[in-house]
Amino acid sequence: MHALSRAWTVPDPPRPWRLSIPTLADDAAAACEHLGIGPVVAVGFSMGFPVALELYRRHRERVAGLLSLAGPSGRVLDSFQGTQNFRRLLPLALAATKIARDVTTRTWRKWLPSPLSRELSLRSGQVNAERIEVADLELYMRGIAAMNPELFLAVVDEAQRHSAADVLPTIAVPTLVVAGARDNFVPLATMRALVAQIPAPSGRSTPLPRTRCRPSSRWRSPTRSPASSTTPWRPRCPRGHDCQDMAPKP
Repeated sequence: MHALSRAWTVPDPPRPWRLSIPTLADDAAAACEHLGIGPVVAVGFSMGFPVALELYRRHRERVAGLLSLAGPSGRVLDSFQGTQNFRRLLPLALAATKIARDVTTRTWRKWLPSPLSRELSLRSGQVNAERIEVADLELYMRGIAAMNPELFLAVVDEAQRHSAADVLPTIAVPTLVVAGARDNFVPLATMRALVAQIPAPSGRSTPLPRTRCRPSSRWRSPTRSPASSTTPWRPRCPRGHDCQDMAPKP
């Protein structure tokens, strides 16, 4: 992961920035064409799923399937943390990065990877302290800190302005939506509403079981793959717990 994060670190694009969601989708299509691959399963994590939906809208012949990993269809801050407060604060944050660029950049890059930031994330419930590896959280925070905060917030602003919800009823390829029962960033209700707009049998919702234990390399897949098994798949806990007993209720 560290090697990959270093390999994919790139300088800021030249200004003026072209960061619209349709533009990012066109970039993804151009990358597929350049690599000579496709049709592809477009995987979108968080803000990436609106890009995947736009890829499907604009370049349907290149998309064989869609996968949302806790990714809404758009307006990403409307339900973030179950509140609209972040949407209201975004213009202020954008103004701060433009007016006091040097100060905000120094603060951003010093605060995010700090031990205090890590502890607040763990203790406040922003991440699941029982399941996340601290080293993985630190890697994530360092990656965010390496970004230009003005560029990051500009992308968030574009993602907030954009909605691809009108694409959902037109989906005619296999689509999998994965959501977390205790996800504070994108509430489960938001993801269930998204699934309800996808025509059957394209859409499928997969609630993952809550577990007592932290996933690790010691977690093992069943002998048979989920595709070949007739029973619901669940990981095997290295501690021998029956973690399925903590699955969220329908």
